[in-house]
Amino acid sequence: MSAGSIQPRTHEPRCRRPGFFRVERPGKLWHLEMTSIWVAEHGWVRLNAIIDCCNREIVGWELGLRWAAEEAIAVIEQALAEQGITAGMLTLGTDNGSAPTVTATRLVLSGLGVAHRRGGCRDPESQASAA
Repeated sequence: MSAGSIQPRTHEPRCRRPGFFRVERPGKLWHLEMTSIWVAEHGWVRLNAIIDCCNREIVGWELGLRWAAEEAIAVIEQALAEQGITAGMLTLGTDNGSAPTVTATRLVLSGLGVAHRRGGCRDPESQASAA
């Protein structure tokens, strides 16, 4: 058998894990979670909620019928304004959902001076603070 006839093993691409993050004060790490909730009058509605990972306080939320980047951006901007967060103070963690990872959301976060920390794939611990 020649060396050319042996096929190399294919491996799944490695997914990055976000790593350990020490939260020492409120307003350092927030996590944005988006979920669906059944409401009898409207059917399925979308909840965007931001939790402070230090003290587990809900710092922003929005309930609506759409699940898009505009809604995620609105709840982020509102929470930043209400909590008095300035550029360079905050890291916002999200999962790998579409709304938090689209270019528009990332550009707004960058413009506001907020670092974005995406959870790794197959990494439920990265979302544990929102549970």
